[in-house]
Amino acid sequence: MIGFLISLPVLSCAQNHTIAPGDTIRITHKDIVTTRIIGELGSISDDSLFLARKDSTWSFARSSIHRIDISTGRRTWGGRGAAVGAITGGLLFGVFAMASDESCGPDDNWCMDLFDKSDLFVAGFAMGAIGGTLTGFIIGRLTETHRWKKVPLEVGLEPISLLQAKNHNTSGITLRWRF
Repeated sequence: MIGFLISLPVLSCAQNHTIAPGDTIRITHKDIVTTRIIGELGSISDDSLFLARKDSTWSFARSSIHRIDISTGRRTWGGRGAAVGAITGGLLFGVFAMASDESCGPDDNWCMDLFDKSDLFVAGFAMGAIGGTLTGFIIGRLTETHRWKKVPLEVGLEPISLLQAKNHNTSGITLRWRF
């Protein structure tokens, strides 16, 4: 009972995201194979969904749509890139430093072994991690992707007429076909 009372404010704040013309959406549909397609929602009729892409408009039967996700913004991957770069760079440089060690032979008069292989690995790992972190962060910041939120099909696929679309201040549907 107490758990229900604690979760009640969270449950009451949950929102069902509906999609509107002009939203960037990702459709997972089944034709011959299951495919994901990203575009801008044109309109929804009783049996079809129209998705505007760069040079064309695609039509999908509502029965073939398995999932719809709406874009809630864009994000970069700086933190994840820095972590991957640190680990990758550290391991590569650590192994390289460890493999490049030349031990003193019995005939070397002035040779001194200052570091063993584990010390060389740690030093190489530290140097590689610094460079890898910087490189991974830069590449991750340049990589930008959408943030997706799943839209329940029963909520997201309510028919939207062209009159409703014009009330949302969106442009009309443009059909262009190229062969």
